[in-house]
Amino acid sequence: MDITAKTYSGRTWSRPGQLSTTKADSLSPDFLHLYATTEDNYSEYKAVSVVPAFPFNLTHTPKGAGSYQAGAGTYIWGGLRCWAWDAPEALTTGTLTIDGKDVAVIPEKSITWMDWQYGPGYAVEGWYSFVIALTNGVKITTMTTYPTPKYPSGSVATLGFPDGHHEVYALDRDFHPSDPWVSPDTNVTYYKSYQVNVPAKGISLNVSLAMEGGELYNPDTEGIIIADTFSYFAGTYEGLPITGWGNAERMSGDSPNV
Repeated sequence: MDITAKTYSGRTWSRPGQLSTTKADSLSPDFLHLYATTEDNYSEYKAVSVVPAFPFNLTHTPKGAGSYQAGAGTYIWGGLRCWAWDAPEALTTGTLTIDGKDVAVIPEKSITWMDWQYGPGYAVEGWYSFVIALTNGVKITTMTTYPTPKYPSGSVATLGFPDGHHEVYALDRDFHPSDPWVSPDTNVTYYKSYQVNVPAKGISLNVSLAMEGGELYNPDTEGIIIADTFSYFAGTYEGLPITGWGNAERMSGDSPNV
């Protein structure tokens, strides 16, 4: 995704098999290979693309405090348990190839937010999620399921602080979506503007997507359509002005126009 040129592109692959439950490795060196280089499966990751349209060779090294969603890194999601945690400040080095030229990443001006989600829990009816890096150092991860009679729904915001402590709050599930756009590939309706509110913490953030795009889907798999789009955040935190950046995610699931 190029938020300056307002363009994005992608490729879809699928292959049979089961990923390891003990080793972080995408097992896909022939196109996009994401894997841990250390025995602890955490201290360093490589991301290597050999796809001609967008090759890169990047190294990610988590720094600072980790983030454990829901405060413990586990919660009930779609009626079953899942695990989710993040390294929101991964130092990034390496190169990307843009217009046929290798461009070196400037680590001091770059950052990667890495997240891991796994387990049998899966909200098939869809969800909203926002990951937010605020200028005061607080990292926010939200997860909200669509209301459905199939399983209990939830809406939670996890706040991670620079000293490592966490706070978990109920999240207002009305995101006031506006400025709709329709995907030409899937006909799913998305939005360019939202509002994220955590009333108990005095947080109210206006969300502005950087562009229309970021949709991820596999044409061979029904019901899994996700849009992840870089976004800007501006509003108040405990009543004081604040800004930030991050990602807005919408999984359309079986309710494509909620």
